[in-house]
Amino acid sequence: TPGVQRNGFRLDPATLVRAGFGYHREGRLDAAAGCCETALAQAPDHAEALHLLGLLRVAQGRAEDGIALLRRAADAAPDLPAVWYNLAVALRAQHHDDEAIACLRRAAALDPGYAEAHRALGATLQAAGRLDEAIDCYRQELECQPQDAARLNAFGMVFGDAGRLHDAAECFRRATVLDPGFADAHSNLGTALQRL
Repeated sequence: TPGVQRNGFRLDPATLVRAGFGYHREGRLDAAAGCCETALAQAPDHAEALHLLGLLRVAQGRAEDGIALLRRAADAAPDLPAVWYNLAVALRAQHHDDEAIACLRRAAALDPGYAEAHRALGATLQAAGRLDEAIDCYRQELECQPQDAARLNAFGMVFGDAGRLHDAAECFRRATVLDPGFADAHSNLGTALQRL
């Protein structure tokens, strides 16, 4: 595919997307979007350009446009967990929770070590009142990050919500061992032990 000429240099879609990511990091969303649009004019199914432009559209308040672009990115690159994760985040923000759950399951299946996907899936399931499934997701997240005191504390809260106070207390206890100064974990441990 011939690239765009700028100052005598050829800018192919991959180069344009890299420039777009750079603009995105600088907070220059319109410039980043322009790079993606130019890349897509050359390669309409360029997964990274679709992905970034989808994220940009969501950030610019154009959620439905962003979701459509993220869907196209997922179609173009179905094996990229980050695309499925970001599509899920956008869907969940628009209250499409069932679709978000399916996308998060796909992201976690593609990369079992993707702690953020397990965390987001757990949170979505928890919000839907599906506590047993949420607990399974949080457990998988903790397998990815077993030394995270904040996550152990949050996991303990889910156990507490589910009425599993012994499990909650164990999570809080582990969190206080990892971070002895973690006041919330100490407080939560005391509350869980009182409720036993």
